[in-house]
Amino acid sequence: MRLRGTGNRNGRGIGTTAIVRTLSGITLPPQMPESLRLQRDQKRFTELPDIVLIAENLTSAVVVAMGLEWGNVVGAAVENELNRDEIALRIPFSVISGVRGLTEFAREDVIALLDSFEGSLTLEPDFGDIARFQAAEENIAPRTRLFIEDAHGIAKTTDGNPIRVYARVETETELAAAVEAGADALFVVPRKNEVDTGFFFADNEEALLDPDAEEKEQRKALSRLATLAGGKPIVLASDYGTSLRGILEVGTEADFTLAVFARDDLPGMGFTELAEALREEQRECEEEDIPTELPKIALRLSFFTANAASKEDLTLLLDKAQETDISQIILETGDTSLPLVADFVSGAATRLLPVVLLLSENELALCIGLQVSGILTLPKEVREAKRQIRTTSQSFAREAMIQALHKATRIEAEEDR
Repeated sequence: MRLRGTGNRNGRGIGTTAIVRTLSGITLPPQMPESLRLQRDQKRFTELPDIVLIAENLTSAVVVAMGLEWGNVVGAAVENELNRDEIALRIPFSVISGVRGLTEFAREDVIALLDSFEGSLTLEPDFGDIARFQAAEENIAPRTRLFIEDAHGIAKTTDGNPIRVYARVETETELAAAVEAGADALFVVPRKNEVDTGFFFADNEEALLDPDAEEKEQRKALSRLATLAGGKPIVLASDYGTSLRGILEVGTEADFTLAVFARDDLPGMGFTELAEALREEQRECEEEDIPTELPKIALRLSFFTANAASKEDLTLLLDKAQETDISQIILETGDTSLPLVADFVSGAATRLLPVVLLLSENELALCIGLQVSGILTLPKEVREAKRQIRTTSQSFAREAMIQALHKATRIEAEEDR
């Protein structure tokens, strides 16, 4: 829906709507919209979300914008025409005023495009609207660029549950294929060394990243990776050897997550220690006036490893992950029993820890039934995975998974006799 008004010719903005209400002449600051609150609780924010305020008058919008702590106001649409005092205000964001029917038609927690040059507010824009917006905004940052083709939309089951598809990539060729196929995120594996093996590392001389390279070379490779990703979130499988300064500096160019394994030899299992090291490095960069952005930290876990042998060990691991602000868990299950996997995913969910599960052959329905937040697959499988997600009911997949779980539990009980 597109509404018209008078713009202040101060740019364009795209963001989530938040409605400013008044009570007895007192402006009431809006609460964070539900969709943003869920993303915050799941630790998906790397920066404040962009907000478009919907208000009766500009004065109320300005009051809210000055004190809003949970969002970055990029624009405001107001129903009333501007009065003399409001016209004289120097507003640092885009505004359209005199929008008839605004309070009647506007809804909270939807995407809105605000264009103060043409005086328009587009609520719930389609891909074409977004394409025109991006064409007009030549300086839009790569880390906030929106992909507009249908293939790049997050796949939802027939009953509306979103499941993100991550693509495992080693080389530039695979990365390009993953982006073209519409992967929701890129799981980049570095070149392995003598110790690191398995799915989380690449036995490939053309691998995008070499954790043993000098810091300057890593910085260059990370910057190249950010450019190639074109705004897609990047999850790096890290052996704790990734250049911290490099990831902090390039973090201003892309959305990075460091996926690390748990370390039994450290009190914080490596998570706390890594977070502290990143903050310390960031402080040094600030002293040198170097712009930085902290990456998120994820746990990568393989059930092939010895420290994932028991349910008790996994419970302790989840507790520590929750304590140390882990953003998500990348899980490789192998041939691990279904009951153990289901217990782990359920335990993660109760702690608000999203799980991305490595997709084994012909097991997509099982992954959907486990109610994971994402799946990890190869670039060539991305399109088919999204197609299957969009044609599968999560409730039916859940029932099928429960039946398979009961069967597996009975078999294990019989084997233990």
